[in-house]
Amino acid sequence: LVSYLGVTIGAGLLQARANDLPLWEGLSAEDRIATEAVYNDVFYKTQYIVPYPKHGEAKYQFQYQWWIIQFELMIFLMTAPCVLMPSVTERVRPMALTFL
Repeated sequence: LVSYLGVTIGAGLLQARANDLPLWEGLSAEDRIATEAVYNDVFYKTQYIVPYPKHGEAKYQFQYQWWIIQFELMIFLMTAPCVLMPSVTERVRPMALTFL
């Protein structure tokens, strides 16, 4: 739970920083074209992060990471009762196997 909270806080801070990035402000037309090409190349190479190069779309940049964080919380909430009360393992197993 502590790790989940740490990751959530870190991702929230990163998202807040990304929301305020002035990525394209103050660039000449040539610099903007060159910067967008590099920006798209970097994010497309990850295959997991979709680039949002337009102004105002940075809030969507880390949506995949947020999905992973929420999935980790769900896994934690399914396994925590099993660790604290091993007798419930038999009841939780069908639900857990569904997500594997």
